[in-house]
Amino acid sequence: MERPSLNPSVHLEAGAQGPPPPRPGLFRRAVATLGRLVRIAFTPIPLLTRPHEAEEHSPLVRFARGLVYRLAAVPFVLAVIVGTLVYTSTHPARVQMLADPSSLGLYFEKVKVVATDGVVSEGWLVPVVDARRVLEQKDEILTTRHPAVVLVHDHASSRQELLPYLRPFHDAGIVTLTVAVRGGSTDDPRGRTFGLRESLDAGAAVNVLRSRSMTDPERVGVVGLGSGATAALLAAQLDTRIAVVAAIDPARDAAELVAPIGPTQGYLSFLRPLVRFAFETVFDVDSHDANLARLSTALKDRKVLYVLSDEHTTRATNHFKTVTDFVHAALHPPTDPPVDQPTGEAALPP
Repeated sequence: MERPSLNPSVHLEAGAQGPPPPRPGLFRRAVATLGRLVRIAFTPIPLLTRPHEAEEHSPLVRFARGLVYRLAAVPFVLAVIVGTLVYTSTHPARVQMLADPSSLGLYFEKVKVVATDGVVSEGWLVPVVDARRVLEQKDEILTTRHPAVVLVHDHASSRQELLPYLRPFHDAGIVTLTVAVRGGSTDDPRGRTFGLRESLDAGAAVNVLRSRSMTDPERVGVVGLGSGATAALLAAQLDTRIAVVAAIDPARDAAELVAPIGPTQGYLSFLRPLVRFAFETVFDVDSHDANLARLSTALKDRKVLYVLSDEHTTRATNHFKTVTDFVHAALHPPTDPPVDQPTGEAALPP
């Protein structure tokens, strides 16, 4: 209910107010902002000046001193920006899991994978034993040792992207262990390092497979996508017993490895060396370890498949046919190979 007013002119004054004044244009606002910045630059910091000092110096001296004061804060601002870029890039949001091997009709077991640095990850272990093989092989299937392969997913992704590989490997009689690299399935706050530290997770997963009575410890391979491919190659470099590696779009050099961290804008390119230095210092890694030419030389005595997409090709999991055929042939060598059959690593594309 509206109360009576003793001042009859109140409503007249309220009704007499016109529309709000028009907002200044973009040019005027830009000039006003520039003017405020100039005044801030000319005005010395009050805590660092004596009373009436501003009036004792010329505008040029005041401008120079104000500029020097503000430049002193630049290192702090850069440290905050670089730290934010590194943290947000190495701690991507977790991808919600919507499917697992049971969605493909495959039995699987959840296993824990503990890396040498103490990081605990989770994996899906899919054996080759099923009702059809039990009927076909009977008791023999309990004593047969099968080849096995570790699957490593990409940065900022999850094990779900590797599901298309499980059925072909299972049908080929290959045990699979799909590992969720650090930060992917547990509450461990450690960041991801684009395959450098994840190589420890891949190596630990290989040891888990070797410890199972169902697998042949001398016929274990690793398949990786993106940063998972880098992890697979680094793990194979450390473990000479890994028989085969399939690397789908690994980082080709150090610059490509740390590219997701640095800013993409050209005018911010000066931040990229700082971001790379901060990343290597915080995680105690060397991005040059991911150099693909160096890794291919170190693994020249192993069976390695490189699948490299150019800038016009979109990488997808449809490489699984090529990958699964290569891994199957490498882990199931023919008893009498032809004399002219090529062996060794797959050639790198130009």
